[in-house]
Amino acid sequence: GIFCEPCTTEISTTGVSAGDTLTFRLKYSQPSSDFEQTVITDYLPLPIFNAVTIGSFSNAVCGIPGNGTACLGPADTYHSLVDPNPVVTPTMSTDAVNNTVSFTYPPYDSVNNTSSNIDLLFTVTVDNQPFADGLFLTNQANSTEGTTNAGSQALDTILQIKIDEPLLIPTKSAVSTDSTATGVAFAPAIGAPLVFDIPGIVNGTPDWSTDGTPGWTAGEVINSTYLAANPINADLSGIDGGDMIKFAIVIENRGHGIDGAFDIAIKDAKPTELDIPGSGLNLEVFLWDGTPIAFTDLGGSLFGSGIMLTDPGIPASGACQAHDATSGQNIIIITYDLQLSGTGVMNPNIINTTTLLSYSSSEGGPNFVPSGVTDSARVTPATPALTKTIKATSEAHTSDVSNPPRAAIGEIVRYRLSITLPEGLFTNFQIDDNLPGGLVYMDDGTARAVIFSNGEGIFSADVGTLPVPAIPGACMMIGDETTAIPDPLPCALDDFNVGINTSTAADTDTQASFTTGLDPQFKLGTLTNVDGDADRELIIIEFNALVDNS
Repeated sequence: GIFCEPCTTEISTTGVSAGDTLTFRLKYSQPSSDFEQTVITDYLPLPIFNAVTIGSFSNAVCGIPGNGTACLGPADTYHSLVDPNPVVTPTMSTDAVNNTVSFTYPPYDSVNNTSSNIDLLFTVTVDNQPFADGLFLTNQANSTEGTTNAGSQALDTILQIKIDEPLLIPTKSAVSTDSTATGVAFAPAIGAPLVFDIPGIVNGTPDWSTDGTPGWTAGEVINSTYLAANPINADLSGIDGGDMIKFAIVIENRGHGIDGAFDIAIKDAKPTELDIPGSGLNLEVFLWDGTPIAFTDLGGSLFGSGIMLTDPGIPASGACQAHDATSGQNIIIITYDLQLSGTGVMNPNIINTTTLLSYSSSEGGPNFVPSGVTDSARVTPATPALTKTIKATSEAHTSDVSNPPRAAIGEIVRYRLSITLPEGLFTNFQIDDNLPGGLVYMDDGTARAVIFSNGEGIFSADVGTLPVPAIPGACMMIGDETTAIPDPLPCALDDFNVGINTSTAADTDTQASFTTGLDPQFKLGTLTNVDGDADRELIIIEFNALVDNS
């Protein structure tokens, strides 16, 4: 393509990419054209150049030789010497082990000591073997000339070549949720004005907007400069069962290979706690400018063997173009929706990992990441929140101050525990009340409870031989965090539901089992909260403790 001798800018600043052809020039001067055998050798750097692809040599001036061929350059005068004998044609050879191409000149004796120039050209293609973007390789040329009495004399020269390659960086992020609950948070926050659509919206357009309002419009672009200021790399916390989450996989090409990245394959590991929602996975792949990218299912789709993005192909270019700070041509965004299970165990640390399986510098070329490159987004569901207050004491006159309240030896303090229960499954749900020394739990049947929910409600199941409270029934009431708490609470906790330890075996505890400072364990079985609305579900327990003289 470009005649640029000596091509300093092109090879050391701009760089060369897979598929480029480079023509090298070797020049050697003979002041008198009297010399013993002379060998001119070029050491081509691996793995970018392959010397054995140079298969033929023409001892004539040919202009720019074609790929894999060599000839004489325009300044070669040695080949035309007749002084008095014509010169002997040099021989070309290649060495696969040392990755060299050599030109061997037999001895020559110029009667008139005529000066001459050797000018050699050969052309090779930049290989598509994986290499680091922006690094330099050194090309060394060597000439060895024999002498009559002084042995061989050697000369060396070097040339540095910058290599441009694709460099894909995948980033996984939670980007939006349909939850409006207090406490839902992205960390780090998705930086304004970038916003993503709420999960469940299926409209065939990109799921992002850069103008601060949901809904993509033509002309909105996400580029590398924008991502540097507004990173898409967030974890999500505070959601509960039934809430939907939109995830984004951002692929940024930070490399400079001129044709971009080809054969991009990616997969995702769906955690068991996350389900495909009823509205569907809503898997979408778009370029920076909203252009959709087709993809091929490698088996099992994104959560199986993955998907491979389709390269445009004409002209020869990959799906993810070379890095450009402002154009956005090097950005691909993949989005999809999942839903936190409403009936699964609430793992406090749900990791969603994406793996970049492959990419290449040319169509069908070798994989740059045979071991894969991963990035993860973390989802932390809301956990039960507990508050403890004193509801009343048996001797009102002893509490002459409100903080801390006072009680006399022999007085009974009635405590209230209030638990906010997120949606989801909570196996063997127990509450450990930390009673300090000087207080004794009263195992006399005065512990009572209420469970507020609406919608589909809360369900309980046995754990081991542990009976469950009466749910639904006397313990269940329709309500939420705004509902007035009845007095007394509607149901008494069975003796099986309170113990001195966490055992789920049959209860044998008596009042004597509870000594001063011994924590009561309130055991509510395995709870499933499927009340998937915006308000809160509550468990409230009240119990008595005696102030003793210990």
